[in-house]
Amino acid sequence: MFVEDLMLGLRMDRGIDPACTAAEHGIDPRAVLGRFDDLLDSGYVRKTGNHILLSAKGVMLHDAIVESLVSASRPAQGARSA
Repeated sequence: MFVEDLMLGLRMDRGIDPACTAAEHGIDPRAVLGRFDDLLDSGYVRKTGNHILLSAKGVMLHDAIVESLVSASRPAQGARSA
C-alpha cells in the first residue's frame, strides 16, 4: 500500500523515488511531487538523485510528513471521477 511504502521508504538510507512510488499505486505523481517540493523547501526532506529521504529535522516529524503526503495524493473533496 502507498502509506506503508511511504512510511518505510522514507526511513531507509536510500529513501524513495516519489514519482515511481506514486505511479506504482495509481496515484498522480504531480500531486505528491508538489508536496515533496514544499517539504524540501522547508528542510524536512532532502533529495539525492531521484530519491527523497527524511532530513534530520524531518525524522522528528515522520508521521506528520507521511500524513501530508497521503493527503496530497487523495482527490480533492467533491471532485468527480471521470
